[in-house]
Amino acid sequence: MAKTTSKRLHVQMNLTRVDDRSLYDIVAGIVQLAPTSPLSAIPAVQTSVAAIAALGASLKAENDTVAGHRTKLASAVEVEGNVRRALTGELLALKAVVESKSTNAAEIASIGLKERGASQPSGTILPPESIHVRPSRRRGQITVAAHQIGTAKWRYAAESSPDPVGEGAWSNLTGYGKARRLTGPSGARVWVRFARVQGQSQSAWSTPVLVTIP
Repeated sequence: MAKTTSKRLHVQMNLTRVDDRSLYDIVAGIVQLAPTSPLSAIPAVQTSVAAIAALGASLKAENDTVAGHRTKLASAVEVEGNVRRALTGELLALKAVVESKSTNAAEIASIGLKERGASQPSGTILPPESIHVRPSRRRGQITVAAHQIGTAKWRYAAESSPDPVGEGAWSNLTGYGKARRLTGPSGARVWVRFARVQGQSQSAWSTPVLVTIP
């Protein structure tokens, strides 16, 4: 007696690169057609279709929530930038007034500023004056480097912190060269600071710079 075999069928479903809108379409098709399918009498199918319908609705709700947060975040980032520009502008305004009115270094120090070019105690290692940011052609990475003056070959310590900076948020960036490469998700905002190192001595940290990974 000949043996009867049945070919097992396979469902086309590649979800590795499916976006949420495509998921909505898949869910909508299943929810619409499943009640009239001959397979709907199978308990496992009934359970799965009900779960898919509920999860599809939940995903849509979460998508809407995230979209709202993105809008608020974009607005907050714009406000933050405006406040930062206003602050730096006001600092420069104060600098101009102090430079025009002060008669000695003590008066400059009395308001919390430092005289440019003032002599430093012997042996003091100064931090880098600024930090250069060099965007990369590759998404997800960017290079930062301490500004170096003259021919002295300094070693540099460097740290990074996610934005906003919190207590204990700074972490060491491996190496002692003047440049470091940062990697992370595109759009991530990271604070970076450098210090000069000579033997066992290290300068104070430079003014932190906020960079956005492309």
